[in-house]
Amino acid sequence: MNRSYDDIKNAADYGRLSIEDKEKKNFSMESESISSQRDLIHQYFEVHNISHNTTGYYDDGITGQTFERENFQRMVKDIENGLIDCVITKDLSRLGRDHTETGFYIERFFPEHGVRYISINDNWDSKYNSIDEILWKLAYNDVYCADISKKIRSKLNTNKAMGKWMASFAPYGYIKDPTDKHNLLPDPKTAPIVKECFELAYSGLGTCAIAKKFTEAGYVTPGENCGRYSKVRSKIFNETGHIWTTGHIRRILSNEIYIGTMAQCKVKKASYKSNKLVKNERENWIVVENVVEPLVDKEVFDEIQKKLEMTSNKYARLPGEGCLLSKLLICKDCGHRISVSWKSSKYHERGKAGVCNYYKKYSKYKVCSPHYIDYDELEEQVLDYVKQIVKTRLKILDTPKLIRENYKNIQNLIQDQEKINEGYRKDLEKAENVILKIYEDKLNEIISESIFKTLSQKKETEVSELKSKIANVESKICELKSQLDNNQQNINKEKAIIKKFLNSTIITQDTLSLIIDKIYVGENDQIDVSFSINQLNDIKI
Repeated sequence: MNRSYDDIKNAADYGRLSIEDKEKKNFSMESESISSQRDLIHQYFEVHNISHNTTGYYDDGITGQTFERENFQRMVKDIENGLIDCVITKDLSRLGRDHTETGFYIERFFPEHGVRYISINDNWDSKYNSIDEILWKLAYNDVYCADISKKIRSKLNTNKAMGKWMASFAPYGYIKDPTDKHNLLPDPKTAPIVKECFELAYSGLGTCAIAKKFTEAGYVTPGENCGRYSKVRSKIFNETGHIWTTGHIRRILSNEIYIGTMAQCKVKKASYKSNKLVKNERENWIVVENVVEPLVDKEVFDEIQKKLEMTSNKYARLPGEGCLLSKLLICKDCGHRISVSWKSSKYHERGKAGVCNYYKKYSKYKVCSPHYIDYDELEEQVLDYVKQIVKTRLKILDTPKLIRENYKNIQNLIQDQEKINEGYRKDLEKAENVILKIYEDKLNEIISESIFKTLSQKKETEVSELKSKIANVESKICELKSQLDNNQQNINKEKAIIKKFLNSTIITQDTLSLIIDKIYVGENDQIDVSFSINQLNDIKI
């Protein structure tokens, strides 16, 4: 088919490289590199004489499971401003690997903005091809991500079970062994602070008093300690990180690492598609004893745990209805909670106001700022904004053709694997019959013993290889069926959560927490909402 490109006035080239590919040693997959993608697309521009912009849009080291990529979002804004009428990628997976979101851009966003989309290696052009031709590829990309996530998690858990430290930073009081980054050694600078913390707590000093003592002494905090290894963290804790809090002290006193016990997997990702971390049940932790040099005796540690348990509910709030957003409000600058209370009566004001809790407690140290907000006005604005977002997401989930064809094509993938499996089984049956036949020929002295051994060994090798191929194919079939069930369950669950929120006459904190993860409050009434459902974070209105 002869294709015309004369209607394209300003095409954009987009490329992406995931962090997994980027970190490959010697970068053996050169075809996946950013430069290779750019060269391929620019060659396509030249061959077909396509008018294009000179900058391009490329995200280096970003997973295809999220569309919250800096340069992709920059391209989206340029599309919305009418600056782009065609997007070209090396292949479909470079645009994205989440089948629902990728399908949304191809089937709805691009057409609604008059944008033509071309995937070079898939030989797909939205002007000439139907989306039905690539829906199977969308499904395959999603299955690929699930499989990679499963393999990485399995490898990490295996190492953790062997007593290897797999976190990015060593716990406070330890450093990573220079010769083995998965081994922990006592930190000469911070280990004495940990020991002093346990000694003070064992002597009867409370967590608040210990925190005050450590702040006055100028001890490096856990946040500042991480900042020694990470420029990003050092910026975050630059102004407030030198203040010790009761939370710092309690986390140190309750951490089993200081008696030599390594406990990992305390949190987990909600799913391979989400970056949200949720608490893992204690029975699902990976705990290995006596793998780290202890900093405190177990008897002392156990005694302190009893004291912590006795005081854990000392300052619990009285029963009663709290503010709807109270558990979600976070100071954007220091990361601590925004506390909500009644406005001061001396100003004859009614209603509630929010103030940075860290500022309230430690303002004498000149940390952070009030971040004052009118709570009632904020609640109204947030709920209106969230309703717009979830309604947009519900429209995406209710796109019947996308959803129906996606699962149809996963079924096609399953059928393809079953056909392959059937072929292997027929070959296996033939090979086994041949072995039986040459055995009968040996018994009947039609062939010699040496010929029998040669022929049988060859066929037995073939049988072994076929059995291995059958096992691999059946494993893929199981994964595809699981993916099919999980995708449908996840979509149904997400739709149920959204509809419950939209149809609720009275919205509760529990209902809202299923939609919103955190609400970040900055200065000058700057508000950012982070959603529990990761796909909601990609929606712009």
